[in-house]
Amino acid sequence: MDGEDGQAVRASSNAGHRAIVEAITNRDPSSAATAAAAHIAQTEFWLKKLRPAPRPQD
Repeated sequence: MDGEDGQAVRASSNAGHRAIVEAITNRDPSSAATAAAAHIAQTEFWLKKLRPAPRPQD
């Protein structure tokens, strides 16, 4: 992914990774789980935006 969208995706992904690492470093499993779930949800959002589900054929 290139351009501004690609930069936004990378920035969001990197922020998600940092949040997970920070929570693990702080030995906070609840925050780590929350950060991981948020990161996965954001990744899923971007993937769906990039490649929407196929439309059913008539």
